[in-house]
Amino acid sequence: MVPETNALVICKDPEASDFFNKLLVENGFKSRVSSDTGDELLAFLKDNKPDLVLLNTDMSQEEGFRALKIIRSVDQLLPVVVLANEEERSIADKYLEIGATAYIIKSAAQSDIVKYLRREVDKSKGEISDKADIFIVDDDAEIISMVKDFLSKSGYACTAFEDSKKLIPAIKSSSPRLILLDIVMPDIDGIQLLEMIKEADENIKVVMMSGVADNETCISAVKKGASGYITKPFSLQQIKVAVATALLR
Repeated sequence: MVPETNALVICKDPEASDFFNKLLVENGFKSRVSSDTGDELLAFLKDNKPDLVLLNTDMSQEEGFRALKIIRSVDQLLPVVVLANEEERSIADKYLEIGATAYIIKSAAQSDIVKYLRREVDKSKGEISDKADIFIVDDDAEIISMVKDFLSKSGYACTAFEDSKKLIPAIKSSSPRLILLDIVMPDIDGIQLLEMIKEADENIKVVMMSGVADNETCISAVKKGASGYITKPFSLQQIKVAVATALLR
C-alpha cells in the first residue's frame, strides 16, 4: 500500500479551501485546512508532521510571510508550495526569497497541480527519479561545486559539465528539465550553445549565467529561448528563485 501523504492547506477563503481540500483528497492526499498563521499553526506543526504545505496568497503578505517563517522555524526542509494567481508572480517570488519551495499558478490544470505537488513531496523524501533534473554548465569548478551541492540538497538530481562539448550528447541521451548555462565558455560562446540546446530539445528550460551585466546579451539570450539570466556573483537564494521560476513557466 502506498503511504498516505499528509497535506496542510493554509487558506483564508472558504471557497478556495474547499476546492484545494477536495482536489487533494480526490487524489490520495490526507488533507487538513487551516486559516491560522500564528500560534495555532506553530502548535499544530510541533505536534504533527505534514509532508506538504500549500500556502494560499488570499491573505495579507504580512500574514503569509509570518506563516512561512513559522513553518521554517519548525522544519527547514518541509515542502511549502505557494498558491498564486497569474498576476501575483512577483509576490510569489518574494515568498521564494524567504523560504518557500515553489509556487503554482492556481489557474493551471488540476492534473498538473497534483503532479507538481507529488513531485515536490517525492523530492523532499529523496524518491525523485534518477534522471537528471538539472544540468550545470560552467568552466569554473568552484561555481559548479557550490551550485550542484545546493540544488542537490534542495532535492534536484544534478549533472555538471565543465566541458561544453559533452553537453549536447548528454541532452540527447537524458533530456534534463533545466540547464544552468555559463555564457562565457572557453571553446564556444554561450549564446551559440543555447541555440544548439534548443535545436536538440526546444522544451528544455535554460537560465544563462554571466560575470558581466550586459543588457544586450540578456535580450539576445531571451530572444533565442532562454528562460532567465543571472549575473555573477550570485547568491544561492538567487539560484533558487531562478530555477523555481524557470521550471514553473
